[in-house]
Amino acid sequence: MDAHIHDLVARLHASPLRCVFAVTGAGAEALSWLLAVPGASETVLEATVPYSRAALVELLGCEPPSLASAEVAEEMAEAAYGRALALRDDDFPVAGVACTAAISSNRP
Repeated sequence: MDAHIHDLVARLHASPLRCVFAVTGAGAEALSWLLAVPGASETVLEATVPYSRAALVELLGCEPPSLASAEVAEEMAEAAYGRALALRDDDFPVAGVACTAAISSNRP
């Protein structure tokens, strides 16, 4: 992990924000960054990787028009935020964070 990413993650861990993360595709690497920097237990309430179409449909509650789009990422973040509210056990602020991005594909 480069120093810039490490610094950003450390600053996130130092904040009062508690998050649920939902990532797929290229976003999955961000979870390892979050967990590799001390303080993750103060930030990460939960992390999920709904990688298959079925898992993403279950998270969103509907069939997405595509698997990697800004609209799907926003819907994933909304679902993650709802989960963060459900897991909240203190007065700290919470957020739902999501990323979906295509790395490469074996499909045309």
